[in-house]
Amino acid sequence: MLSMLSDPMFWVVKRATESDIRTVLMMYTLPLTAAGLTTAAAGLAVHLFIP
Repeated sequence: MLSMLSDPMFWVVKRATESDIRTVLMMYTLPLTAAGLTTAAAGLAVHLFIP
């Protein structure tokens, strides 16, 4: 869920957008993490509330 320096796609996005690391963290990593946490929460809610 957390795309950081070890993720090859992080570097692809950095090079493709010609952004610095801080910008890629703010514009790629944080939204990706939020989407992953939202999906995990939705999956957990479905698991708990729908038998």
